[in-house]
Amino acid sequence: MKDKMFPSGYKPFLQDILTKIQSARYEMLKSVSKQTLLLYWDIGRAVSAKIKSAGWGKSVVEQLSKDLRTEIPGVRGFSTRNIWNMKKFAEFYAALGISATTVAETDTSLISAITVAENQFNETTLALVPNSATTVAELQRHVYELITDVGWVQNCIILEKCKDLKQVVFYLKQTKEKGWSKFDLLEKIAQNYFENHTLAQNNFDATVSETLKAQAALEFLDDYNIELLNPDQPVTEKALENAIVENIVKFLHEMGGSFAFVGRQFRITIDEKEYFVDLLFFNLTLNCYVVFELKAREFSPKDIGQTQMYMQLINKQVKQPQHNNTIGIVLCRTKNRLEVEYMLEIAKDPMGVATYNRYSQLPEEYAKYLPSEEELDRRLSKFILENHR
Repeated sequence: MKDKMFPSGYKPFLQDILTKIQSARYEMLKSVSKQTLLLYWDIGRAVSAKIKSAGWGKSVVEQLSKDLRTEIPGVRGFSTRNIWNMKKFAEFYAALGISATTVAETDTSLISAITVAENQFNETTLALVPNSATTVAELQRHVYELITDVGWVQNCIILEKCKDLKQVVFYLKQTKEKGWSKFDLLEKIAQNYFENHTLAQNNFDATVSETLKAQAALEFLDDYNIELLNPDQPVTEKALENAIVENIVKFLHEMGGSFAFVGRQFRITIDEKEYFVDLLFFNLTLNCYVVFELKAREFSPKDIGQTQMYMQLINKQVKQPQHNNTIGIVLCRTKNRLEVEYMLEIAKDPMGVATYNRYSQLPEEYAKYLPSEEELDRRLSKFILENHR
């Protein structure tokens, strides 16, 4: 009876107010997180400066931690370990001309750091930031915004686990865009997520439009983690398909969150002859369908032709005018990387070839297919130079 006494527009009005409250609470939490990070950053700068100028050491930092926790009871975040993290954090970014209060300003304490930044912010990092960021100052500003949009714990994990700037920027960007938690981030780093992206074998440079090229390269991996009961035992393509479908939520998470599952054994026809796409997805970021063809064996050159035919059928029969052209991914047990390179060079459609075993699980006889550190650097440098022309 009470509902009849309220105006008809009350419930939508209530829902709108609730939405605004939730949004405001979220923004407040983000603001608190950012202010906490900036505070820790500034404390780290101050501690670093005292250690350098006054020769303070371990005992002083321990006393500082004790006194802060005494003076501000109940407030967490001032353990000795975290204060050392603050110092490390501040020093890492000071070397790039970035601090909690200034970004590439002409403060005398940053002049030498900015010189270092000129060498650090090279083509390697340019590939991971917006195309508009072409100067050191713009790069510094972009990295500053990434840092302050990511939580303190995730920032510390990234600095602890990453060995160079290009990895740091990559994981900052991915954490911000995908909202990774502490555990998500640790899992991705353990799975060599950065290396999987930078080593991914595809022909996107030659087949994808300039506006989508960099994003497409970040959407696909070189090696997917698919949970099989006995990953080292022979597996059929149907069993592989079943494993993916049964763990579809995990698989979509593995691919970064931009994929929507359309269907398995997706039926398409030519003159009443039926063909079936193993797995069909839609990528929301790239605005296109993605064909996944599964092979429970080593990659074969004929896989490219079969996948291309399926891609063309999807383009002709399923794709809408507002969609971009379909991308194809051959997901196989193992691959000869040089053979894949040759085949992708002659393929006219956007394609990639990936494996579905973790590197750590590959049998010894497959080790020859693993890329070396030199190949990683070569491929990354090539990708960067070609995408920053």
